Amino acid sequence: MMRLAPLLLSAIATDFGALLRRLRRQAIVWVLAGFLAIMAYIAAMAAAGIALAAETGAFEAALILALGHLAAAVLLVAGLMIGEAIARRRRERNRALDKDRNQALLATALTVGAAHLPGLLRSRGALGAAALGVVALLALRSRGTPSD
Repeated sequence: MMRLAPLLLSAIATDFGALLRRLRRQAIVWVLAGFLAIMAYIAAMAAAGIALAAETGAFEAALILALGHLAAAVLLVAGLMIGEAIARRRRERNRALDKDRNQALLATALTVGAAHLPGLLRSRGALGAAALGVVALLALRSRGTPSD
């Protein structure tokens, strides 16, 4: 426990005001950088439109740029949907593994409890604590969890 004391004291002594100032400064810089990146993108698309218009005509240049942006949007949405499907499958697999682990843990707890039952029956205080533990376990088990 004494090893944790310096770590806890340093966490408590952290200057949260300095942290908030640094986060605010970073947020302002990121917003400005994003605005400048959008402006650069608009200028690049205008230049690409002008160059394409010189080669193919104004209507065709606008159509080519619009279809390119549409294709990029479709690819982004498809990537997002694939990523979400992968994450959903991973969550379902982890939920199934957690359920198996919880059942194994419960079986282990019951086995250990059964092994200590003769000693618990000899002591009134231990018997009361064990009964309270069983009641708490049953209450938690009947309540269920959001993942069930």
